[in-house]
Amino acid sequence: MTHASVANSIIARLIAVLLAVFALSVHCIHPAHAKSPEAARIAQNAQVIQLAQRAQVAQFQQLAQRAQFQQLAQAAVPPAGSGQARSPLDDLLSESRRLHAGGAFRQAYDLLAARTETYAGIPEFDYQLGISATDAGLPGRAILALERVLLITPNNLQARAEIARAYLAAGETEAARRQFEMVAAQQIPAEVRKVIDIYLAGIARAETESGTQRFAYAEFGLGYDTNVNFGSQSSQWQLADGTAVTPTAISQPRSSTVALTTLGASLAKPMSGNLSLIFGSAVSYRGTPSAHTLDQVQIDLNMAARYKSGCHESVMQTQLQSLRLDDSAFRNAVGLTGQWRCDLTPKTQAGLYLQGFDFTFPSQSVRNARRTTAGLTLT
Repeated sequence: MTHASVANSIIARLIAVLLAVFALSVHCIHPAHAKSPEAARIAQNAQVIQLAQRAQVAQFQQLAQRAQFQQLAQAAVPPAGSGQARSPLDDLLSESRRLHAGGAFRQAYDLLAARTETYAGIPEFDYQLGISATDAGLPGRAILALERVLLITPNNLQARAEIARAYLAAGETEAARRQFEMVAAQQIPAEVRKVIDIYLAGIARAETESGTQRFAYAEFGLGYDTNVNFGSQSSQWQLADGTAVTPTAISQPRSSTVALTTLGASLAKPMSGNLSLIFGSAVSYRGTPSAHTLDQVQIDLNMAARYKSGCHESVMQTQLQSLRLDDSAFRNAVGLTGQWRCDLTPKTQAGLYLQGFDFTFPSQSVRNARRTTAGLTLT
């Protein structure tokens, strides 16, 4: 068999497999309708997260009074006015804390929100505003306030744990997980670690038990290209021996409207532990009505396995691509990519990647090539 036949056969089989996976997933019983112990366990996990959310503020405050909680307590902003005359801000925060301790979260938030224009940007004010907003059921406003705290004091672990709690309340589980893991990566007391572990375990269970996730998209575009064929502007070419040649019409610039269409879909299936499998496919069309010989159809298929543990994330991905030009096979590609990345600090991420591709040209085998790339990333 030729390279083209092998590649086309592989692509056809993968399309069939992906269609079968999507068809099978459509007929699966939705968890909400399942009358089994599994449904009860899912509800129990959700309750664990809710209980942890309610208990965390009080537990943080209690632990902050102990010597073993020194690191988180020192990372937080010290009480206003310590050793100094009390200020209007001190009185405002004291009243807010009193309301918060009594369970009047919305009143505590409203009290501070009314003075945002005056005190926004002061970490202690923004921190108290953030935790009050979270407990008042306003996670979006909590995130904005706690982001201001971390902008000024990025090593404030207490604020980072609280913004993770706000992200979780807002349904942004990936952002919540990232913030909790940043705190857990530091030297923190065992009691605090237990609280964070409850959150991380709850997030992991919720993601695993949510089942298969599906995503589909469509993109459309329309444009105009004055030189769609990259034609030469010169009216005459001169060969190496001095011979003058007049380019034919096909070599001269040609203008055309350009129509772009892309359809894609992906399917992510959580497996046991921190492992998940991802399948994706996309079909792209680029049409040029005034130059049909340049019409392109590209098919992309990819399969990946992702493993995440702590700050570490590893991905192994297989990619297949078929490019057709003027309704004829032009190029096929098969590739394998390995990637690792880790959050070294709240603001620093490091990564490594290795990628290999085999390119085959069915009608021009002399152009067949293999490419290997490797790199280090630091952001």
